[in-house]
Amino acid sequence: MPPDPEATTTERGAVPNPLVLVHLSDIHLSEGEITGTQDLDVDIRKKLRADLSTSALPLQNGVDGVLITGDIAYAGKTAEYTSAHDWLKDLCAHIKCPPSHVWVVPGNHDVSWATTSQSILDMHEVIRNTDPPGRLRDRLADTAAANALLEPFVAFNVFARPYESRTQPDAVAWESDELVLNDGSTLRLRGLNSALVSDKRDKALGKPCQVVGEKQVQLSDDDDAVCYLTLCHHPPAWLHDQTSVEDHLNNRARIQLYGHDHRQRARQVDNSLILFAGALHPERGDADWEPRYNIITLTVGSGPPRTLTVELFARVWKSAETRFGPDPAASGQYPSRYVLSLPPWTPMAQPPHPPTVAEPKRDMTDETTNPPPPISHRDIVYDFFEVSYPKRMAILLRLDLLEQQDERISDSHLIRKALQRAQERNRLPDLAAALKEAIARP
Repeated sequence: MPPDPEATTTERGAVPNPLVLVHLSDIHLSEGEITGTQDLDVDIRKKLRADLSTSALPLQNGVDGVLITGDIAYAGKTAEYTSAHDWLKDLCAHIKCPPSHVWVVPGNHDVSWATTSQSILDMHEVIRNTDPPGRLRDRLADTAAANALLEPFVAFNVFARPYESRTQPDAVAWESDELVLNDGSTLRLRGLNSALVSDKRDKALGKPCQVVGEKQVQLSDDDDAVCYLTLCHHPPAWLHDQTSVEDHLNNRARIQLYGHDHRQRARQVDNSLILFAGALHPERGDADWEPRYNIITLTVGSGPPRTLTVELFARVWKSAETRFGPDPAASGQYPSRYVLSLPPWTPMAQPPHPPTVAEPKRDMTDETTNPPPPISHRDIVYDFFEVSYPKRMAILLRLDLLEQQDERISDSHLIRKALQRAQERNRLPDLAAALKEAIARP
């Protein structure tokens, strides 16, 4: 008997407490639609929320992260990102995912072509036509050229600030160690920007027309406690430097997530799993119009040998039922299951607590039954940008986290400085509490 497509992970006998991720791509929120009365995709987004909230999927304990592989917006406009932020906050509330646990990378639709000047187009031309990886490296090494190259991402970067997923001249790719696998090891996320030379000529050029550069894909693989998952909008076939990118990622990243191609598929290359989410909002004129997204669970088996089991719940729009449902693999298997090798690793044992002599007894009731929640830097950053500028400055001033030299630095640098000072002065709990209070009292 084939497995029940909607059976839960527990019912199938999988190891409990997997890491649960939602993979979305190509949302294409268009200002012309979201500000009008004829946004047909509102229904798709509502049904996505319902599918995640009510279907018999492994989400009983909530979702650990939402990973978006580009094309959040349609034309890189501020209004599109404002709508995206509000929608993501609502979605996270319904699926019990911290709103700070959203990670994003830009796609070609996240580039503001309206602000792409002729000089930037000329730079793209030079990069694309003469040693693309080398020319890109040279431009990113020059401060003025790098700033110009990233100018079309201004609106995207404002949107990405609360999620610590900005693309910057000195750090085009970002990394996050926030997610922890069930054996205590780290799932390190690495976000790549494959739209650095994207512009209005993309469609005419076809593939390959994008460049990532070797620096973005040089993943550090010297720590056995770290497993890499990469996010990138354009698949390697769209890249001038396809061979270099594939060589690095296939050897160093256990999981690779992509968007752009509106098909939903998965394939394993050696010890790396390559996943495409499909498009949440594909063009309705497409012959194979099918909104899609993925749910992914990750579980480490201690072995030996040590392995990473990936379960892929591919979800597709069922037009006749007007809702999302399972999309079994060609073999009929649902979810699709993949087992990847991991290097041996054992968590470091905690040192024994040394005996104490004549230590006065304390009432530990409150500390043991209601321990204070851990302070998450990522949550503080998210809340910092949820508070209006006057309120956030008032909080930093009240907590003595502002200094005179902070007057001319950007918000992103300011929160970094404030977090550092709060850490040094043991004020992190005070900062976190003040931000939560400000959000609760608009």
